[in-house]
Amino acid sequence: MNRLGILLVLCLVSQSLATVVTVTVSGLTFSPANVTVSHGDTVRWNKTDAAFHNIAETSAIPVFRSGEPNSSPYVYEFVFNSPLIGVYNYHCEVHGDLGMVGTVTVRGLKVVNLVGTSFSPANVTIQQGDTVRWSKPAGGLHNVRENGGTPDTVFYSGAPTSSAFTYDKRFTAPLLGTYNYQCDIHGSFGMTGTVTVLAPPPPPCLDPTDLTIIWDADDQVRLYWQAPQVGHYDIYSTPDPTLATTPPGPGWTLTAGVDVVSIGQATTLINGLSSELLFVVIQDCTP
Repeated sequence: MNRLGILLVLCLVSQSLATVVTVTVSGLTFSPANVTVSHGDTVRWNKTDAAFHNIAETSAIPVFRSGEPNSSPYVYEFVFNSPLIGVYNYHCEVHGDLGMVGTVTVRGLKVVNLVGTSFSPANVTIQQGDTVRWSKPAGGLHNVRENGGTPDTVFYSGAPTSSAFTYDKRFTAPLLGTYNYQCDIHGSFGMTGTVTVLAPPPPPCLDPTDLTIIWDADDQVRLYWQAPQVGHYDIYSTPDPTLATTPPGPGWTLTAGVDVVSIGQATTLINGLSSELLFVVIQDCTP
């Protein structure tokens, strides 16, 4: 059998202080492989085994890299400060082709400056999971308080102070909608603002290189992929590598279905293949 190339389309269904998120490096996996952090957070990779591994972001010039692969246990940390926002794919440079891959998603940051008796900008719009940072220089007696309901319910920087401060609030689920805030002392003089929190956009599909195929026999193939979400995955195939339609459209055959119960590497074995096939693995993006 002539073994054709493969395409993968994997879609997701879908505080205040900097935190450290730990990823364990062992075997041929990063656990958890896919993490989401806020601006300013640290990801710590803890290598615990004796295999040759490293951690490298996949750009031509890596955003982060732990060094050359080595067999010693080690801890590698990287702080995701400005302007690092978005999704960063990474892998082990030795075992990436075997599915040793992961992602770091960095949520955004909006900065509001306290200037005189105003917030600048006073009104900001963010996505759920993003952080707003209020930055006050020394001088002036100010604070930041959400004033849409019970005091301090959503966010509150503390009592008004003339000292400089930086106050961060990460707007995680279930926070959505518009939140009004003010300086307790100068709100009546117009020192007010709003934070509008939008629902997060649908996450992007993953890169085609995240699918690995191993032919166990001429009529048998095993597929491996990194499942970013638990749920049901459908596997479609076609003998036509030039097919213009996308699955499950005309020309595609539903070959198998897999229920994935944990995030990370998933696999399935397909038997009885009788022709050249192009494979596509799909998870419905509908929440």
